[in-house]
Amino acid sequence: EIDGSLRFMSEAVSQIMGEKSLLQPSSSDANSILSACLKDILSPDPSALVEGTLKVKVQSKLVQGSMPIAISHEKSEIELHLEIVSPAELATSQTARINDSRIQSNQHIIYLSGEDSAQTRDLIKEIFQCEQIHLRHRTEAAEKEVGDFVRAQGQRAETLKRDLDTALQNAFLKGSFVFRGRPQAVATRGTELLAACKSQVQQVAADVFHRFKEAPANVDANLAERLLQTKDLSTIASAVDPLGLVQKKGSATRINDAHPALVAILDHLKKHGEVDGRKLLDDFGRAPFGWFKDTTRYLVAALLIAGRIRLRVGSQWIKVSGEKAIEGLKNNNAFGKVDVASNDETVSQDTLLRAANRLLSVTGQNILPMPQNVSRGVQEHFPKFQRDYASLASELTAAGLPGAERTGRLQKQLSQVLQGDASEAPTVLGAEECELIDNLIWAREVRKAFDQKLDDTALASRELLREIPRLPKIGAAESLQRESETLRAELACSLEREDFFAVGADIRNRLQNLNLLVKAGAEQLTSEFTKSLDLERDAIRSTPVWATLPEADRATFSEELDVLALGTATDLAGMRSLVNRKLEADSVLTHMRSKVETRAKEVAEAKSKPPTPDTSTPPAPTPGQKPERARIKARRRYESGAEVKPLIKELQEAADSDRPVDLEIE
Repeated sequence: EIDGSLRFMSEAVSQIMGEKSLLQPSSSDANSILSACLKDILSPDPSALVEGTLKVKVQSKLVQGSMPIAISHEKSEIELHLEIVSPAELATSQTARINDSRIQSNQHIIYLSGEDSAQTRDLIKEIFQCEQIHLRHRTEAAEKEVGDFVRAQGQRAETLKRDLDTALQNAFLKGSFVFRGRPQAVATRGTELLAACKSQVQQVAADVFHRFKEAPANVDANLAERLLQTKDLSTIASAVDPLGLVQKKGSATRINDAHPALVAILDHLKKHGEVDGRKLLDDFGRAPFGWFKDTTRYLVAALLIAGRIRLRVGSQWIKVSGEKAIEGLKNNNAFGKVDVASNDETVSQDTLLRAANRLLSVTGQNILPMPQNVSRGVQEHFPKFQRDYASLASELTAAGLPGAERTGRLQKQLSQVLQGDASEAPTVLGAEECELIDNLIWAREVRKAFDQKLDDTALASRELLREIPRLPKIGAAESLQRESETLRAELACSLEREDFFAVGADIRNRLQNLNLLVKAGAEQLTSEFTKSLDLERDAIRSTPVWATLPEADRATFSEELDVLALGTATDLAGMRSLVNRKLEADSVLTHMRSKVETRAKEVAEAKSKPPTPDTSTPPAPTPGQKPERARIKARRRYESGAEVKPLIKELQEAADSDRPVDLEIE
């Protein structure tokens, strides 16, 4: 069928149809088609408004096996995991997803299973076949019937995609959303999948960001500065206090530090200890809060006025509102360089015990849980940590591994905890969670991995991940790109982890497997290019003009052709060199064709001129003198009778003059 009408197939079209019937999509091909179709169905990305202010988007992922594949590439805290399962496994899958959704790490995931069908599989298969035929043959110069057929295959692929859209819509509309152990029939949310997803996201977003309502305003960027500049809270304007933080009781006016939003920040500082401003903004920008950064900074300013927190601006701790506090809270960039901590001068015994245990974990030394002992242990050991990990950021960057920013934060934390004779060390190390100790343990594991040469492995991996996609999309090089796609994605995912050392063995194994694929691809590319070069040589020697050349010319040109060599490739660098040499060889072959044609033209012109009469009398041979030997070049093989004629002519001339002959076999 072409352009809506039936036609008889030509022989060429019949061959392509046979080729099409043999094409089978891999799981990766099927996932790509499914992902593209679902991306169209769920476009634009489902989103919701929380409290009419916070816009929350959802990142959709296709689940096939153990690794979800992103359909939309804008990351979000809420994810929609779509899964196609067989009818026999649908109930089991639903139960498994309900159980999965109760796990703490999956609390922000919406699960949705659709029923697989033979129709869906057949559509995916034929879409793949049509697209492949269109891709492979669309640039070929062929007869009109072939061109029409190839174009029709592309059109059919688009038609089938619309059918697949409908099939997937029907499959998922029969399923149920699962969120935090609660199933919800999709059909109750809407009659179209996108509308149903939007409705589900609206409810889920409210659950995930359930604490956004504690500070639901998106305040002006300068509000924190204006609040700090307010000298008399009793006269504060409502525009400067949109959340109603200022409380009046009789003649007294104060910040209501029992406000839920302020309590949330105090609880966070109590749990984490000293936190830098950027991390504080990020933490409250995520679920369950989702607060705007300007709003969080405004809340911090209120806590400073209430005397409940202290700020480290530069090297000084600030506990009251003033110029330095205003400078540190002026904007989000400035606040990112500020450290925030609760203003609590007492250190409990539990805090000291945690600090001592954490020092033991990073130093191996038992320290009595007393403030002076903790500070002394920090002064003794932490300068060495500064020296040992000073170069870690540059080493991570050089190896293309994440964590340089974390290393910089570690160096900053080490410098800060050592200030003032490490007087703040008991509070910092004894907090319920201590990022400094976590960073030290992380840095120790990174150093250990680098001592085992994992950085060299990562560097080699990065080079392959960077260079394989840059190979030209021809022959074995394109096959290498396609066959290594999943392996490269898995390797890249491992290298993006901050705890890459935990999967060091996997990184090494995947690099080894990728190198094996590269080696096989290089050998295949060598074979393809070598065969192509041999065919080009034979093509030149088989041209009609070649047979008209004198034997000496053919010998010279043959030597030039035979000297062309591409070499072999065994790795990625060899493949790049091989491609360059192939381009050079193609240029030489083009030039050689031109030379052969030019020389043949010269020979033909010389033969067409009348011979010049020879008036000289050949010298009579001296009696008893032997005639001069004729040296004639010959090849071991001739492709046609026309090529042999020049040789026969030279031999006949030698025979007519009764000269001895020396044959030089090439």
